[in-house]
Order: sequence, then C-alpha cells, then structure tokens
Amino acid sequence: MPSPPGRTPPTCAKERCDVIILGAGPAGIAAARYLEEETELSTIIVEARHRVGGRTHTSDELGVGLPLDHGGKWIHGACPENCAMQLLKHYEAEEDCERETGWRRGRRTITRVVLPGELAVAPSKASLKALDKVFGVIKRLAHDSGDIGQDMSLEDLLYQEYDDCIPSDSDDDQVEPTGSHPPDQCGGTMRSDNLGHGPRNCWRRGFYRNLIKKILGESKAIVDSNKMKFHDEVMALLHLKLCQFFEGFEGSPIHELSAKHGMDGSELPGGDHNIPFGYGELFRRLAEPLVDRRIIRFGYEVISVETASVEDNVTRNVSVTCRLEGGSEEVFQATSCIVTLPLGVLRGCLEPNGTPIFRPPLPEAVTTAVRSLGIAVMNKFELAFDMRWWPEEVGRLNIGTSLYCHTPIYHPFSMFLVESASTTKNPQAPNVLVCYLTGEFAKQAELWSDNEIHGRCMKALRLANFSSMKGFAKHIPDPTYVHMTRWHSDPFSKGSWTFIAKNSGLHSMKAFRDNEECMRRNIFFAGEHTCDGSRLGLDIGCAHGAWLSGEIVAKQLT
Repeated sequence: MPSPPGRTPPTCAKERCDVIILGAGPAGIAAARYLEEETELSTIIVEARHRVGGRTHTSDELGVGLPLDHGGKWIHGACPENCAMQLLKHYEAEEDCERETGWRRGRRTITRVVLPGELAVAPSKASLKALDKVFGVIKRLAHDSGDIGQDMSLEDLLYQEYDDCIPSDSDDDQVEPTGSHPPDQCGGTMRSDNLGHGPRNCWRRGFYRNLIKKILGESKAIVDSNKMKFHDEVMALLHLKLCQFFEGFEGSPIHELSAKHGMDGSELPGGDHNIPFGYGELFRRLAEPLVDRRIIRFGYEVISVETASVEDNVTRNVSVTCRLEGGSEEVFQATSCIVTLPLGVLRGCLEPNGTPIFRPPLPEAVTTAVRSLGIAVMNKFELAFDMRWWPEEVGRLNIGTSLYCHTPIYHPFSMFLVESASTTKNPQAPNVLVCYLTGEFAKQAELWSDNEIHGRCMKALRLANFSSMKGFAKHIPDPTYVHMTRWHSDPFSKGSWTFIAKNSGLHSMKAFRDNEECMRRNIFFAGEHTCDGSRLGLDIGCAHGAWLSGEIVAKQLT
C-alpha cells in the first residue's frame, strides 16, 4: 500500500513479534504481563508517552515531596475479588507506613453555600432536607426511567416528565439579572465563557428552580424574599450534588447521560480504597519487568494499523507504523494486535479533521460505539500552601452556589480534597489541596493558564467565607505552587474515562470485544471503554476493569 500524501515512507526495517499492544496503560500492561508470564508468544508494547500508566499517573509536580495522582486515584469496589486489590497486596505489605493524607475515615467535610448578594453560610437543615427530596426525584428517574421509547439524555427526560416546570417568557430566570453578581463572585469574568451564561442556561436555571418549587409543593409564582433565598440555597446545593454524583462519581453530565442505560454499568461492592503510594505508581511498579526487558517502547506514536480486509479471505500480519520523535517512522509486523488506545483517541481518528489510522476502516458496529459512548472529563488543580489554613480534622471542602455563573451542568471550583496537611504529629507535612474540576467547566479551564486558574480558584475559595468559621485562618493565603492537569486536550488521552451517553449502552462496550470482523483481522480491543460487566469486575470507567479486560484479551490469543 503506498504512503499517503504528505507522509514519508518508513525509514527502517520492519520488526516482527507475535503480539503488538498499542498503549502501556493498565490494559496494555496486564495483557503483556500475561503473555510474557504464561505463554511463549513474543510481545511488544508501543507507547506514545515516555511513561506507563496512561490516565493513571503519580508524580510530584508541585515539588513539595508529595507524589499525587493526577488521574485515577481510588480503587473503586475495593473487595477481595477486585484484581487491583489483589495486585496491591504485595506492594502494600512492603510499605513501612501509610502516607499522611486527607482521605481517611473520620475526617470532616465542610460545605459552604454561596448565594447572589449574600455572605456565604453553612447550609441549613431545612435546605439539606429539601435537597434530599429534590435530588431523590432526579436519582430515581436515572435508575428507573421505564420504557421511554427512543433514548434521550437524563436532563431531556426531566424536561419531558416535568414539562409544567419549563419556564415561560415571563419567568424571572429567563433573563440574567443585571448587577446581581460582580465578576469576582464567579472567580473571574466568566460571562464571556458562553457556558455558564447565555439564553439556554438562563432557561435551564429557570426550569430547575421551578422543579424545586414543584417537588417541594410550592407555587411557581412565589415572590416572598425569604422563600426565594431558600430556593437559592436549595439550588446551590443541587448544583453541588449534581456535580458530585453525576459528574464526579459517575463521570456523566446529566445533559449527556443516557436516560435509558446511563446507570447500567456494573460496579463491585466495597467502596473506595486509597493507595498510599498512588495508583499510577502501582502500575509503574507492575510494568517494571516489561520496561527492563524493553518490551515497552516509549515515544512511539501509532499512526497506522494495516490489516487484510475480510474480503481478501487470507491470513496476513498486522502492520503497525509508529512515528518517533524527530519525525522518523518505524514499522512492526505482528500476528495479532491488541488496541488499548483510549476512547478519546479512537474517536479523534474518526473526526473530520482527524487522521484515520485503521486500514481498512474499522467495522461500522465498532465505529458506532466509538462515536456514541460518552467521554468524561475530570481535571485536578493542585495547590500547595506554606501554612495549613483549614482545621486539622478537615478532609474535604465543598462549595455550592446559585450564582449565575453556575448551572446544573457548569460547576466552577466546587470540590476540594485535602491531600496532605501539617499536623501536631507531623508538623513538616506539606499542605496540599486538590480541586476536582468536572464536565464542561473542566474543558473550559484547560483553555486558561495556570495563573488564570489560580486567580479564579482563590477568588472562589475566599468568596466561600471559610475564614468566618472556627478553626480556619482569618485570611486564606495564596498558594506557593500550583499544577493543573489537562486530560481533554492531551492528545494521548482526549478525556478521562467512559460513560454511557444517550444512544449508547452495554452493547456499545460489547461491540469492541465481540466483533467477528475485527477478530478475523486479528485486531482485539481492551481498556475501560470495553468493559460491559459481563464478568465480575469488568467495570466501565475503572482502572481495574481496564486491567481485567487486558488479561481477558491476552487469554483469547492463547
């Protein structure tokens, strides 16, 4: 096959192996380890980065002696059957002590509510009770949508089920009040972002305000100022809850989550387990034997995967071309190819401005799955302070707000985790907060510089008025070091993990694993986006699911 226009032919001879694996994330490492330890098949992993782990990565970017997980952090479903818990046993036993961390049982969570034109306060018992009632309706609808016919997003289903809450032209929330909030209240001049603002989002806020009134059994026409303030408080808490549950935990914004199948993904029992030395570090240790034997080739970006077409009715090697730094190319030939590239990377190849890498193209069932599944985005803004300005026993800081720069799908600077703090027992420990950014806001924040994010984040923290609470410093200092992840714009991830978006379902993940045409072409897929729950632990969006999927595919080849 001739080289495409604009691409120079490969400059080196082809290297042969039995199995070539694309990507050294959890799935690729698992597949290679199984093939190396249990078979005689020769294996090569090509990895575009200069590290292993993919979207799990542990390092000390703040330079304070505290390695942080910039991607996946917790083992979800921490039960004995979880393969990640089994892998962790050996390394946890070697650790002398667990890292001082804010993620420990017994640590307090502090929540503040920020309302337009008001000082931030702690949520009232009445508003928390109202939140349970309102969010309970949304959550039940997500778990039991019934037979709705054609699929739609969860938010569209809310509009359908509660169409009497759709705002009219006369509703106040259709128009953003002039002067109702200074730019500082939004952590910067967010009006220009076109995400928290604009007619569509004013309309969206109006709907949820009417929904709150309906569920609480109140009239849409309420004008009492105390009631309106109460609704603002419930709205602020609802924003935070939608951010935490759907975008933070499920990874699925409600305007994209499938109403029919969005909650169908499997999940092991056992809660979450924090790895003392980091999830990314665990996979780095597991990959060490592969690195030592040069099974993993770093800096090799896959640009072409060529196979015989099904119509050829012949057996032919898979030919994989990689671009190296400097622009040279190297070709590998293998009997079989295991593709563990993230869903975002696969989708990028199908976009109009993308470069297709599979020749012939992948079958329609697979490309449909690539296009229809959802890609979550979560970034972390990491902040190191010279002093601990929060109480020693605090592990989380949450900010719920009904300011007009926040909507049910746009949540600036809402969730903070204490990763490390100086204590009476360990006064030299670094003081580190990590802000979790999700969904549309996580994408928007990637466009800003670290300094710009820093300024907006600190404005949000100070607006939350933590300093008025017992045990907090009277003034929140600026951080000495900051670091921001950018998983959405990272060309080798293009997102964080997979969720079930509208018009997709478990059948979408299954399409990667059971496609007969791909198998006849000796192409096999693994990764968290291929996890359909058909086996215990094969959980979508989880690193342990990715690992298990890699082992399963490797066993298919033996």
